Amino acid sequence: MNIKISKCSNYDATKGKDFNNKIVAQGWELQEIDWDENKLRELVTLNGISFNEYDKGHRINKNWRGSHGVMLDFDDGAMTVSDLLDYQKTWKYNSLIFSSQNHQNPKEKPSGEIIPACDRLRVFIPFKTCIKNEFDRQAVEAWFKNNYKSIDTTCMEMARYFAHGTTAVWKFVDKNKCLDWKKLKDLYDKEKYDSDHQLRLDDI
Repeated sequence: MNIKISKCSNYDATKGKDFNNKIVAQGWELQEIDWDENKLRELVTLNGISFNEYDKGHRINKNWRGSHGVMLDFDDGAMTVSDLLDYQKTWKYNSLIFSSQNHQNPKEKPSGEIIPACDRLRVFIPFKTCIKNEFDRQAVEAWFKNNYKSIDTTCMEMARYFAHGTTAVWKFVDKNKCLDWKKLKDLYDKEKYDSDHQLRLDDI
C-alpha cells in the first residue's frame, strides 16, 4: 500500500530548527512511498515532512492544494506514551507513533522559560483520500481537536510542517488500510452543516 506525503529538499537533519525554519518555505515535493516500516523510519527521522500538498513547492497557505493525512503532535506531556499506545490499539487504520526531538528533554521557549522534560510524541496517520477543500479541512481539524484534547492545536494548519523525529518511542501498525476521514463519527457540526440544505464543494 502506498501513501502520499510532501518532503522538503532544502531540509537538513544535521541542523537545528532555527536553521531549517528559515529555508523550508520552498522545496516541497509530493512523493508516493510504500507503507513500509523501514522506509517510514528513514522518512520521519531524516526529513522535514508535511501531509499537505503545495503548488510550485512553496509552503504557504494560498498554495495549499490538499491534505493527504494528519500528523498529531502531543508536546506538553498530557498524553503519555502508554496512553497513546492504548489509543492506537483501538484504531482500525494504518498509523505510526514516534517521538519528537525534545522527547523527555527540557525545552526552552523563545521567552527563555524552561519547560520540564516530558513525553513529546507524534502520530502519523495517512488518509484514504485527499482533503481538497477548506470546508472539509476545517471539519477534520475540529474533529481531531475535539477528540484528542491535548494535541497541539496548530498541527493541521495549511502551512504546518514537521521537523525530523526520533525512534526513542516507536510503534508501527499496518492494518492494510488508511483512515477514511469522510466516515469520522459526527464529523460535521450540525449547526454549521445541514445535509438537507448545504452541500460540500466536493458534492457540487
